[in-house]
Amino acid sequence: MNNNFAKRLCELSAFVMIAVMLSYIEHLFPIGAFIPVPGIKLGLSNILSLYLVTRHRTADAFITVISKSLFSFLLFGNGISFILSLSGNIVSVIFTVCFLFMLKRGYTNITLSIIGASFFNVAQICASAFFYGAPVFYYLPPLLFSALITGALTGYVGNISFGRIDVILKRV
Repeated sequence: MNNNFAKRLCELSAFVMIAVMLSYIEHLFPIGAFIPVPGIKLGLSNILSLYLVTRHRTADAFITVISKSLFSFLLFGNGISFILSLSGNIVSVIFTVCFLFMLKRGYTNITLSIIGASFFNVAQICASAFFYGAPVFYYLPPLLFSALITGALTGYVGNISFGRIDVILKRV
């Protein structure tokens, strides 16, 4: 095993575990308790997927979100929450990457984060419709509105933290 592979494996493992911890923190403090729409979350772990999409390889983002969904399921989820999380995360990364390439250098972390949050919600509603039927589509407008707010917040935190993450990773 060469040093680059070992370093990348350690970095990805750290990203996955941080993402799982952030998901767990969200689980402990649900904002859905204050807003009566199922499925609303801050999306704290999306900070890491946004970082990986914009500063690392796309494959790293996919590995991280798939692993986060799996570990979150094993630690505190159920089968349906796993499918909803996995579908939302994969679709979010796909569309974030697509918009990143379409916007070229004219993107901001806030824009990409709002796009990712919006498509995360769309994918989760589509997956929910498979289990619960068409009435879940009524939740889409408030979820998309929340994606504007939570996506902007996540992107803003990304603006603040990405440079610091880069510094930490260079030291390792």
